[in-house]
Amino acid sequence: MRMFDVQRVNSHGGSLRIFVCRQDAAYPTRSSVDELDNLERSLRLDSVETYINFEKRVNENRLKLQGLLRGLKKDGHKIAAYGAPAKGNTLLNYMEIGTDLLEYVVDDSPYKQGLYTPGMHIPVVSSQSLENNRPDYLFILAWNFAEQIMVKCSDFRNKGGRFILPVPEPKII
Repeated sequence: MRMFDVQRVNSHGGSLRIFVCRQDAAYPTRSSVDELDNLERSLRLDSVETYINFEKRVNENRLKLQGLLRGLKKDGHKIAAYGAPAKGNTLLNYMEIGTDLLEYVVDDSPYKQGLYTPGMHIPVVSSQSLENNRPDYLFILAWNFAEQIMVKCSDFRNKGGRFILPVPEPKII
């Protein structure tokens, strides 16, 4: 297999669309392949040290986020999450955030409502729960849509609710 083209796209906060073909195919290799290779080398993505440092930052973030959520819970606050995307569920499972910290997860998709998050088994509900079972904090799991979610949940904010963003550093808004 041979990569002959690559495009940077905005979906999911930034992704790559890579085009490949058989080694002997007639597709010419575009300059975008060398440009990406040069960019990755300049960012040291070809170095094991880069990934070791990344792992350290992720583990530090995990401890900070768990500490923040546990502290809020210990102080008697109710926390729910907003959004049930795959990356949010990956975060919940890796960070070991379950029903001991979150009451429920709100998702706009009726296909997810009435189900549970994979692994941590947190109930997924409609946004009506923000009124019926109002949390103090909303932990945003679809962080690439944080601005839109906060605008959509302006009534929650106007009634004193606050938002928690998990990355790149946990913070309360």
